[in-house]
Amino acid sequence: MSREKTSDEVRVEFMRQIMKWCVDAIEGSRTKEEAVINSVFGVLTTLEGSGDFPYCAVIPQPHPNDSEFHRKNGEDWYPCPVVGQEVADFSVLRGEDHHIFVVMFRDTINRLMENWSEETKS
Repeated sequence: MSREKTSDEVRVEFMRQIMKWCVDAIEGSRTKEEAVINSVFGVLTTLEGSGDFPYCAVIPQPHPNDSEFHRKNGEDWYPCPVVGQEVADFSVLRGEDHHIFVVMFRDTINRLMENWSEETKS
């Protein structure tokens, strides 16, 4: 008989999906840079809803005093979700945002890979 999955079952399924993406990325990549990019791409794709795994809302959950603290320091603060408001309004990921990762962090990834290569040579 079918039933709703428990939160533990969902967690395990999520972690298995992430591991699958990472293993596939590493095995199917020609370079370390490609493996890193493909792994992160897979994680973000999973969070956005991939295959049989549903969309996962990734939302900031600031401390209740967060906004007050940042106001006093003249800093911007994270929004606090309001009961009844659409979770999608606060989601860190929207649509095809995983492509933004590759664009934003390609230089950083390249630098990390160069350092990694140098360290493994010595």
